[in-house]
Amino acid sequence: MKVGKDKQRNPHCIRSTETECDLTNELDLKGVYTADILSESSHGTSDYVDPPFARSKTFCPYNDTLIGRPAFKFENESKKIVLTISDPITALHKDGRSLNIRDVFKKNLKYQIEYNKAGSTGKKSLIVDESKAEFNNLDEGQSYCFRVAAYIPSRKGDKRLGKWSLPKCSPQKYISVFEEYGLAVIGGAALIILALLIAVIVLIVVCCKRARRKTISKETIV
Repeated sequence: MKVGKDKQRNPHCIRSTETECDLTNELDLKGVYTADILSESSHGTSDYVDPPFARSKTFCPYNDTLIGRPAFKFENESKKIVLTISDPITALHKDGRSLNIRDVFKKNLKYQIEYNKAGSTGKKSLIVDESKAEFNNLDEGQSYCFRVAAYIPSRKGDKRLGKWSLPKCSPQKYISVFEEYGLAVIGGAALIILALLIAVIVLIVVCCKRARRKTISKETIV
């Protein structure tokens, strides 16, 4: 029942053998409710004078409903990864279509994203307003792993965060030496190596000439 209002019964939840009853489309999203549950024997008789009775804590569908894990996909573009998140579908319907959580929470819906390099334990976190996020200046060719959860800042405590998605990692791209370091760096390194090689050759030649001169001098003296 809605707090402060008369009790209401839902025909789908009377004499039900199930332990769950979907009241989604029967409730005002921002209303505050309690639920009374009465247990009865299926045979119409019971050992109890008064059937077992329980009352739920007060709840508000808008603030207390658990949000499922979202799905997402990404596009890997050189040093940029674009993440596109699919808003989870709810049990609500309007005008013949199912509503997603973006339809319900509108601008109050954000997403929290955790990501890290594949194989690394150091994680970074980001909160975005939309269902799309761009990650720039990433290490080119490196694989990154992501997970996503809906985030409702107006809620309290641990109810702000929905279930985390399953983690998903971007493919690791092979980068050639030329792509990673560039022609300028490779050319400079080649020149240094060539200069060292020439210096070594010159040193060897000079040493050989000195050794030869000493040998000739000794032969002349003898």
